[in-house]
Amino acid sequence: MNLRFFAAFFSLFVSLTAGASQPTLQAQKLALESFYRNYLDNLGSPSSLEEGALLFSQSLRDLIQKHDATCPKDEVCAWGSAGDPFLDAQDYGDDLKFANSQFSIREVAGDNQTVFEVTFTLDPKDNDSYYARTIQYIARPEGNGWAIDDMVYLNGGTERSLRSELSK
Repeated sequence: MNLRFFAAFFSLFVSLTAGASQPTLQAQKLALESFYRNYLDNLGSPSSLEEGALLFSQSLRDLIQKHDATCPKDEVCAWGSAGDPFLDAQDYGDDLKFANSQFSIREVAGDNQTVFEVTFTLDPKDNDSYYARTIQYIARPEGNGWAIDDMVYLNGGTERSLRSELSK
């Protein structure tokens, strides 16, 4: 699973921002929504991340590589190996698709950074708050566009940063 996620970081944001000095916030928001539309509609498919992948900042990609390189081969510790990082879960409803996920995205205030908050449900048939997910994507300018520099998981009454978890 780790290789599948690591291979997913490079195309959508580059294609949406090519030729622009800095993309608008609306373009950034649409790119993230497009990623989730493709991702949720192709869950379980080996190709679910081949198109419309997220672009992570170089520093976050470096941190993922460094973390994964120190992970012993007989342990489940590589990024994405213990659960789906884009769902913040190991499992989801069999019929989960973008259209029934109650997906929403909004810009929230951040400390000198762009923050998009994504919310959705893992199981459209069950209204239990256990299945509700909130992930904040911290974005920053990089190259001719923007890139995700951190993911903050806000589920189960806790706040977990991908950067912090990878740095442990």
